[in-house]
Amino acid sequence: MDSLLLLHGVSIIQDETYPQPVLLRAPAFLFLSMDRDPFSPVTKVELRWSIFAFSLLAGMLSIPLMRLRPMDLFSPSRLELLGATALFWGSLSLLAFHFFWENYYQYIYPDRLRPLAVLNSLLYGIIAWTILLLMDLIGQYSVLVFLFLGGIEGVIEHVIAIYMLGVMKKVPWLYGLRTLPVLLFSFVEYVTLWGLVVWIALGLRAFIQVP
Repeated sequence: MDSLLLLHGVSIIQDETYPQPVLLRAPAFLFLSMDRDPFSPVTKVELRWSIFAFSLLAGMLSIPLMRLRPMDLFSPSRLELLGATALFWGSLSLLAFHFFWENYYQYIYPDRLRPLAVLNSLLYGIIAWTILLLMDLIGQYSVLVFLFLGGIEGVIEHVIAIYMLGVMKKVPWLYGLRTLPVLLFSFVEYVTLWGLVVWIALGLRAFIQVP
């Protein structure tokens, strides 16, 4: 959801000539989002732009991975992939809890959980291991299968957030959004994020193999 908050800010930074959101300015909004009005709702147009942007990012990350065919990342050891998972999700959680607590997480989590963000390293390590066990079960060891299952995990995570934590009713900037587009966004968002995990795993492998 914090990714959606990040892209929501793109529509605030408008180009004077073009009324539509300028997606290329998204990185600049990373710093402005901390001070934005948390009660400004995400619009349907912004959500569509977010889905489009993350779909592009997912494709940019996954297509080269298919050509590289890093199949051995899913071998019995799997240490690089699990290490990359812990490193990425632990760091992302620390940053998200730091920058987006007031705009998002405070509405669904008590303050005492804020220092525990780093434990997501362990949680997502377990999730990654579960995805790998599912790949063992179905006998498929391709990057596409891993990213697809990662996207499904994101959908499940957002279903829990919506129906058990009530984020759509508690977080002001999510008011009025329909569930299905948000779940579609969560799929492409998590395909992108798990794609980054695979790239980090490849980087770790290259680093370890340096003589």
